[in-house]
Amino acid sequence: MSPLAINPKGNVPTIQLKDGTVLNENVATLLWIAENAKTNRVSPPPGSSAAHLLNSKLSWVATELHPSAGPLFNPKLSTDVKTFFTDRLHQKITYLNNVELKKGQPFLVQDDFSVVDAYAYIVLSWSPFLKADLTKYPNVQKYFDGIKSLDFVKEAHALMAKDV
Repeated sequence: MSPLAINPKGNVPTIQLKDGTVLNENVATLLWIAENAKTNRVSPPPGSSAAHLLNSKLSWVATELHPSAGPLFNPKLSTDVKTFFTDRLHQKITYLNNVELKKGQPFLVQDDFSVVDAYAYIVLSWSPFLKADLTKYPNVQKYFDGIKSLDFVKEAHALMAKDV
């Protein structure tokens, strides 16, 4: 079956549930993963203040950080538009550095990795391609390096390298 038959939008990620329901937006798929993970590692308990905080931060990554970075992959952007999105991306990374990660903590919610860290890590991993130097943001660099050093993240990178 063609991926477009499952998700006519053609975007990723997409999860097709057993009942045929298709989830195909980042927040929806990540919340589904959080609720259905066999470990409580990726999400705080449902209904808790931490779970609501996770939803808030996940929404911020989806509506502020990701949309500031994504357009910069378009080689047809005019210089003015590219400058606009580059400046916007730096504003969002500055906010992440100075507000969300101001205490130098290793994760965005509580004391463990969650789906919001997965999403933020992916967007931040685009930085070299977008010429966004994370070393200018010490808390973000520390956060990124910490996520990158997790064993399961290293395993995921190794698996992706095999498939490329």
